[in-house]
Amino acid sequence: GTGTAVGKSTLATVTLDGVQTGGAVAVNTDALTSLSILDNKVAGNVYNVTDNTAGFALPLTLGNDSKGLTIKDVSGTAGSIVVGDNGTASTGAVIINSTSAKTLTVNTTAAANLNVAADTALTTITLANKGALNLNSVAGITTLTAINAATATGAIQVTLNPATTSFNGAGSTGAETVTLGANGVGTGVKIIGGTPSATGAVNTLVANYAASVVGAATPDVP
Repeated sequence: GTGTAVGKSTLATVTLDGVQTGGAVAVNTDALTSLSILDNKVAGNVYNVTDNTAGFALPLTLGNDSKGLTIKDVSGTAGSIVVGDNGTASTGAVIINSTSAKTLTVNTTAAANLNVAADTALTTITLANKGALNLNSVAGITTLTAINAATATGAIQVTLNPATTSFNGAGSTGAETVTLGANGVGTGVKIIGGTPSATGAVNTLVANYAASVVGAATPDVP
């Protein structure tokens, strides 16, 4: 399922289970519809994806990835990224690197730890996670205007830049921790939390920057 194709490749489904290299793995195709990376137990694996189809959806399935890994859109042609799982939590940090993808959708059912800080073209992120999700920091993505978590039922952690990025969790039922990584709120930017369903669960809004609070965000975090 890996290697360099000769001519135009129709390879659509790639499953990489328990890769032991601790280095780079190449996935080369022109027709990718499913990329599963499972049981990654060696830290530092880098999965380099080349698909020359302009605007293709990078379709990722995670599962039981206990060590950190990187998935890189080497061709720089992905238009979107969709992340799901096989129902098993991935505790290792999963770095997704695409400089062309404009949207990210997360449909995970178990716990996941994602880092998309290098996805510098993202404009919107949609979170429909059922398991706990740590999205880490997206504060450096200047093109990112909205995170929509309205249908999420799992907990969410994320750091964002309120000058550019709104968070909409209205309708979500998982506990949300939203950290403001900079001072100042952009025009129209709102931070809206949902209503956690678990007993004792609460939403948390954190201000984490070295500045006085001027024009604080417009939080609606129950």
